[in-house]
Amino acid sequence: MVPAGFFAKFKMRRMARRYATQLPRLLMQDYGGGETYTDAQITACVRRAKLPKAGLRLAHAAYLPEPEFTQKYGADYALLHQLFEDSLPSLPAQEIGNAADSNNASIYPGGFS
Repeated sequence: MVPAGFFAKFKMRRMARRYATQLPRLLMQDYGGGETYTDAQITACVRRAKLPKAGLRLAHAAYLPEPEFTQKYGADYALLHQLFEDSLPSLPAQEIGNAADSNNASIYPGGFS
């Protein structure tokens, strides 16, 4: 028998990968690169990409400033932020080299590397 928490964790990791694959690109296209984005900007990109609303908290943990996230949701910032970062797709070495050559501090918006 599979433990009950197994499916919940599986669904969360799957949603995190989906968000991490689509959201950084959309935020960059729509609002430019930045460390943080507003609640409205994040929500607009989530809607435009037709990502599941259940992952909005994850998106907020990735791109809202920590105090704003904590005020809105309470706890879990560090856990969700790390889950998002761990779910970001790996870039081919050529793209990483191009990003380093252009003196970007980060490859992804939000300061994720």
